[in-house]
Amino acid sequence: MSAPVRRVRWLVDEPGAPAWNLAFDETLLLGRGVTVRVYGWDPPGLSLGYFQEFAAIERAPSRRPVSSWSAVPPAAARSRIATS
Repeated sequence: MSAPVRRVRWLVDEPGAPAWNLAFDETLLLGRGVTVRVYGWDPPGLSLGYFQEFAAIERAPSRRPVSSWSAVPPAAARSRIATS
């Protein structure tokens, strides 16, 4: 017997405000199905996980731009993929 086919919705969005992107992710989590979303932030922002404390973030030198991958520990980065 073969496994059931699941559809995955792919969303590629333009960069947007951090608050808007996080609110949109929340609506995806409340929906049905599986969604993979790729987006950017404009202006740049920092998203902390539910159990992540600001003090745990290693601050980058002010001369170097901080990307979401260098500021967020790997375990938290993996949990940022929006699925529903």
